Amino acid sequence: MYSVCLKSPRTIVRDLEERELPRLLAWYNDAERFGYATGLDSPVSHEYLAEMYKKTASSDTEILAGIYTACNGTLVGVLKGRLITEGAPCVWISLLAIDPGCRGRGYARDAVGLLLTHLKEQCGIERAYLAIAEENQGALAFWSKLGFAEIRRMKTGLVLYGKPVRAVIMGKRIEA
Repeated sequence: MYSVCLKSPRTIVRDLEERELPRLLAWYNDAERFGYATGLDSPVSHEYLAEMYKKTASSDTEILAGIYTACNGTLVGVLKGRLITEGAPCVWISLLAIDPGCRGRGYARDAVGLLLTHLKEQCGIERAYLAIAEENQGALAFWSKLGFAEIRRMKTGLVLYGKPVRAVIMGKRIEA
């Protein structure tokens, strides 16, 4: 896994540890509040998540970071992505989830900012991309506030909540 340990006065972003998988499993299995973020609308097993963790941990381009409060180290979210180093270096953010009780406090904004600044300074990454379900208006607004702009819309093979999902691809040039 591409290792990170980043800090702001409010937020810490660091590698998610295997012992923290039960908390991640609870979020993955809360489809009502996290289905759009995870792309899953039905429960997954601990074994499924442990296998995903092992695959991520064995790759030097995969990012799986916990988002923690700086004041007491409580895990409040997760950020997952992949570095693309061939061609024009970039990062694809594939998951950002914040515990509902901790939303609106700046943890997600801090985590994304810390990660993108780090990747720009340490890896020369110049662009970040992500895909969001077209129906997820809250996420579209959040990412737009962070400077991400729509690149295109596309059909996906994903079915969520019994409906085909269209994705909005967004991107941003990372400023130093």
